[in-house]
Amino acid sequence: MSDAIRAVMLDPDWFGDVDAERDHFQDLLDDVVVEGIDCEAEEIPDRVGEADLLLSHYTGVSADVMDATGCQVVSRYATGVDGIDIEAATERGVRVTRVPTYCNDEVGTHIVSLAMALAYATSDRGACHRRARPVIAEVFAT
Repeated sequence: MSDAIRAVMLDPDWFGDVDAERDHFQDLLDDVVVEGIDCEAEEIPDRVGEADLLLSHYTGVSADVMDATGCQVVSRYATGVDGIDIEAATERGVRVTRVPTYCNDEVGTHIVSLAMALAYATSDRGACHRRARPVIAEVFAT
C-alpha cells in the first residue's frame, strides 16, 4: 500500500475536474493522489474509502463519513462550514478548514448590482422595459 496522501474532492462536477487541486497539492507535497468522486453524503462510505483529506463544496461531511474515510482534514470551498459536523470533527481530531475569501468579488458585485437595481427601480421589469425601449430603438436605428 502506498504512503501517498489521498485527497478526494467530493463534488467535482461543480468545478468540472480536479486539475487545479491536483496541481496545487503536487506543488506542496511530494507524494499525493488527488481524485474527484462525485457523490452524495450517504454514498461516501461506499464510494470513497480511505482518504486523508476531503474537499467539499456542497456535499455534507458527517461523523459517519469521517469514521468511514479516516480523514484527517475536511476543507469546505466556502466562507462557512455548513454541512460539516464540527462537533464530530473536534471529537476525532479532524481539522476543518474553509476558504474565508471564497467568492468575495462575486458577492460584492451582486450586492452593488442589487443596490443599483433598487436605486433605479429596475426590478420593476415593465418600467425597465418601457424606459429601455426608446434607447434600444435608437441604438438599432443607427
